[in-house]
Amino acid sequence: RETDGAELIRKLTGSPCPVLPDPTLLHEKEYWLELARKPKNFPYKERGFVFTYRISFTPHIAKTAAQVAKKLKLPLVTCELVSPHSFYSNMGPQEFLWCIAHAAHVITASFHGTVFSLIMGTPFHTITSSAPQKRMTTLLANVGLENRLVDSIEEMDLINTLYPVEQVSSRISQLRQTGINWLSENLHPTQAS
Repeated sequence: RETDGAELIRKLTGSPCPVLPDPTLLHEKEYWLELARKPKNFPYKERGFVFTYRISFTPHIAKTAAQVAKKLKLPLVTCELVSPHSFYSNMGPQEFLWCIAHAAHVITASFHGTVFSLIMGTPFHTITSSAPQKRMTTLLANVGLENRLVDSIEEMDLINTLYPVEQVSSRISQLRQTGINWLSENLHPTQAS
């Protein structure tokens, strides 16, 4: 999924290694929308909230998400994997997909928070974290949205949150086809001799 991982494998094996899309990108938006479910007792309308998803509580990212929600004058819905900081701690994958698909804006530090924002065409910003960023930078470079990886709210253009969804969708389709082609060529039944 990232260039440095492919280079490491090439060095270890002496064989070329392609950079392939994350498996989540192998399905189109409609596939994921069929799986999405609105959270029970969810109080906000579609496009009426900012959604933030993080693997763990990080004060910098939490503060940035709150600042974005305040600037956009929208409530903030938080999903984290670590309690007690979760607003919707019982949110599962289906509810996660629904929130990303229907948020006015997504603030995330997660690779898959970014991937699903791209798939759904939802405005987003990905906040840099202490974790290695190569997988994220490879993905965003592949779709031409490197400017969506930021350190703080000061780097965000919240007035022009939309991005060229058709262009990004086209690039995602190309990545999807690359992945499907590789799977078709390399994961086939072994022929009996």
